[in-house]
Amino acid sequence: MSKTDNIVNMLCLMAQKPGLTVEEMAKHLNASERTIYRYLNDLKKNGYHLYKTEDPRSSLQRYRIAPLKLTGSEALALVTTCQPFFNQKGLPFSRDLETAIEKIKTAICHRDELEHFYKMRPLYTYLSNQSKDYTPWEEIIHTIEEGMKNNCILNAEYDSFSSDISRNRKLNPYNLFWHNGNLYLAAYCHKRSKIRSFRVDRFISLVKTAQKFERNDDFNLGNYLEGSWRIYRGMEEVELKIFVYSPTSRLFRESTYHHTQKNYELEDGCLECVFEVTDTPELRSWLLSWGSQVIIQEPKELKMDIQLELQKCLENYQCLE
Repeated sequence: MSKTDNIVNMLCLMAQKPGLTVEEMAKHLNASERTIYRYLNDLKKNGYHLYKTEDPRSSLQRYRIAPLKLTGSEALALVTTCQPFFNQKGLPFSRDLETAIEKIKTAICHRDELEHFYKMRPLYTYLSNQSKDYTPWEEIIHTIEEGMKNNCILNAEYDSFSSDISRNRKLNPYNLFWHNGNLYLAAYCHKRSKIRSFRVDRFISLVKTAQKFERNDDFNLGNYLEGSWRIYRGMEEVELKIFVYSPTSRLFRESTYHHTQKNYELEDGCLECVFEVTDTPELRSWLLSWGSQVIIQEPKELKMDIQLELQKCLENYQCLE
């Protein structure tokens, strides 16, 4: 067992049984007293607040971890960050959030800090998309968690947006992630032989198998989604150039729609914006959402595809007349 593991075990022991002596900790952890003293010093160096009291009967020093104390601003930062999940039903951590918030409030260190917290908390509001009730998928989310925790291959029945329902789809679950009010799973798909993104509420069934997989420790969700417009990765990376008319161009100056966005000023307040992205349905939907205010310059193939889509849209409207 590594030194880090031993120190973590000692922290857990001190939290569960506060007031142990060095001798008692050494027995519990099967270590020498000299090693325990060394670990205590390491904890102090790394910012852990420990305090010791003298046992009146034995005159031995008993060690405790100092209780957590927060300022009002620190507590406010934690609670405000949790706001998007307060009303999310069916998520495994949602029902634990209220008790966690109560514990955070009890850790505020002074009365004036507590007053600051209660005064400022109603003044911070997070407005998000309509919260989805994930209660029908609670068991599926639990299965995903178990699969990630134990490196178990999952057998899925999945209703894809672009194709028919796929059955007996083997997945190695890597990461759950949240985007735009929806929960997604990044998993290695045995059928496609690559990492794919799966929307959790499109799983019809999900079963944990006895088969294990070896997680690729080099996998990073940020790197995986690097070229994506939002969630889904495309096959081909393109340099997207668009012409943005005024006054819509102001929105592009004020906002960053993708981390690769570069703005170039043109005449009459217009902009040329350049992005390095992969071509996906999400990107195309975003481009179409701007209507006549955004014109695609490059790539030419994408420009032609969007023109055809707009022509079909116009034809559909004409058919309704």
